[in-house]
Amino acid sequence: MPCELCAFVEEVVVIPVSRNCARRFTALLTLAVCGLWLSGCGDVQVLGTPPSVGAAPPAASLIAGGTSGDGASPLAASLEAPHAIAIGAGGAIYVAELSRVRRIDAPQASTLAGTGPDGTASSPAGVAAASDGTVFVTDSDSAGLYSLSPGSSVLRRLNAEPDRVLASFEDGIPIGSAALGAPGRLRIDAAQNLLLSDPGTQRLRIIERTADPDPDRALRIRTVAGTRNTTGFAGDGLPASQAALCTPRGVGVDASGNLLFADSGNHRIRRVSASAGTLATAAGTGSACGSAGGFDGEGFAADATRLDGPSDVAGAPGGRILIADTGNRRIRAIEPATRLLATVAGDGGFDFAGDGLPAAQSSIGRPLAVAALPDGSYLIADRRNHRVRRVAPDGTISTLAGAGTGGGTSLAAARFSRITALAVDGGNRLLIADGGWVLRSAFPAGTTTRVAGDGRGGYSGDGAGATAARIRPAAGLALDAAGNLFLSDDEAHVVRRVDALTGRITTVAGTPATTAFTGDGGPANAAGLFRPRGLATDSRGNLFIADSGHHAVRVVDRFGVIFTLANVSGTAGSGGDGGDARNARLNAPSDVAVDPRQGNVLIADTGNGAVRVVRRDGSSLDGTIATSGSFFGLLSPAQVDVDPSGNVAVLDSALPAVLLLPAGATASRALDLGSTLSADFSDPQQPPDFSLALSLNRRALVSDGKRIAQVGY
Repeated sequence: MPCELCAFVEEVVVIPVSRNCARRFTALLTLAVCGLWLSGCGDVQVLGTPPSVGAAPPAASLIAGGTSGDGASPLAASLEAPHAIAIGAGGAIYVAELSRVRRIDAPQASTLAGTGPDGTASSPAGVAAASDGTVFVTDSDSAGLYSLSPGSSVLRRLNAEPDRVLASFEDGIPIGSAALGAPGRLRIDAAQNLLLSDPGTQRLRIIERTADPDPDRALRIRTVAGTRNTTGFAGDGLPASQAALCTPRGVGVDASGNLLFADSGNHRIRRVSASAGTLATAAGTGSACGSAGGFDGEGFAADATRLDGPSDVAGAPGGRILIADTGNRRIRAIEPATRLLATVAGDGGFDFAGDGLPAAQSSIGRPLAVAALPDGSYLIADRRNHRVRRVAPDGTISTLAGAGTGGGTSLAAARFSRITALAVDGGNRLLIADGGWVLRSAFPAGTTTRVAGDGRGGYSGDGAGATAARIRPAAGLALDAAGNLFLSDDEAHVVRRVDALTGRITTVAGTPATTAFTGDGGPANAAGLFRPRGLATDSRGNLFIADSGHHAVRVVDRFGVIFTLANVSGTAGSGGDGGDARNARLNAPSDVAVDPRQGNVLIADTGNGAVRVVRRDGSSLDGTIATSGSFFGLLSPAQVDVDPSGNVAVLDSALPAVLLLPAGATASRALDLGSTLSADFSDPQQPPDFSLALSLNRRALVSDGKRIAQVGY
């Protein structure tokens, strides 16, 4: 990058928001845009002389999405992506989260094991509890199987370390000499043997108690199903140890003592006969290993119905078999009398809803585990919604543990399923688009309240109260001077408005499911939008829309009439600087912002890797367009925001980083969020969704989709 281009730069603050490239981002803490070129997660190459940095950067602080909860009641505790459940002696309930194992049936939730020294597990994958109170934990990072004795706080490793010379993957050896690949779920059978899935070697193993008097040799391991390092689907009707599996996960035992397991990648539940040791498919028609599953509805034979990536299976009283059909976001049951498959919990919705209703009417965003209780009730690990749910014998669902997402929790303790947009209102309160609702909270210590959405996802409710409406994850949020809230639905291709006085929700721009580039000069709610994303308002009551699919910026005036501000062609392209913005070309713009001082409109021209500025011409919105040299070198600018003082921030999702240009500044400095918002804290099965907003008191608020941090500038 030629250094003369740095004449455009007054001040640049670089805020890394992920540690995916942590080592390479180290240079961002001392270098500004001048003399710096970034290529994705590639090397940082210095092409010029960096400016002086000045004082050390202020520290970022996490204000939402924390891990608090120990010592609180289970309902108030913050669970973090629960994914495995065990029922122990006396009904004790243990839950494996992203980085710890907790007990949640006591008056206060407590951590049994978690990240730390002295034999604690950093990434628990499974948990099981024996009748004597011993708790077993698998840790995928260390390829370890651990035990926790009653009253102890230190895990004891049972199997060999992965680099141990004599460690073996063979059968019939003491567990202390055995190597595991990537151990997963656990279950205890009636004989107190430990059943274990090992997706790393594509096998199911059993650790059996023998009569050997040497305690180090009493526990021996053997393969129950699968062939080591053989991936695929094969073996029905054959001895299970000769079969081919594809990512086995949850294990269970039915009423007859047969072993059940979720052959997740093959989209099947498979059964190993207790008497013959042969393998059969119990549920799911399956598909090629690694291909997509499906959903066929209700009332079909279990082995003639499609599943989608089932993660767990459990035998329940009366011979019923429960299945966590994860991809279909449902709990299915094989009824013993008919062998038919039916949905018993979950309506297929992504987000949290349904407590107090029949479980089949609820939403359980990502059920990863199911555990049956003797009274006929069962528990569900609802990973996406950070809760453990309980379905009573009468079929009613409720939350057993986890503050989860949604209104009523403190911002610091709130758990989020998928933050897609942030905004700050006139009272300096934070608005958060999280899945099927929008939350509002003072920060950093406020309580979250729900202002839109019932959490179930979808498009419904116009003309009624916004909190009873179904909304999808909003791609953009904005507020006008009167406090009315606007949210973009890029799947229904509309923009909706929540009235500040009445709380009612209406569609103000776009026609549902209509994507034609139409409507200029007419009512905005009769026009066509195509994947509208970022939103902004100005002091004149205009609403600006990044009409991403039409490669344009549209404006709805205070009378509800829509027109195109930039790129009336509606086709992708670049260029047009120095001319009328209407004739310029954009490429998939994803956000807009309005500078409150001059009224200029900033556009995140994502596909062109640039920030464009439409300058206001007097009182007219028609103005010339230019590419901002201050943001030269962007890769994928996804969001742009301006605070009341004219400080501008751009979030580049490809770096990922936030570039902040304070108004009137003359020296560059760096503000690091890398240690606070990290990919380590995000659900590895869901890529980060970065969001940005600037507050009224000079705070940059940044989210990685799960957590929110703030840092002063």
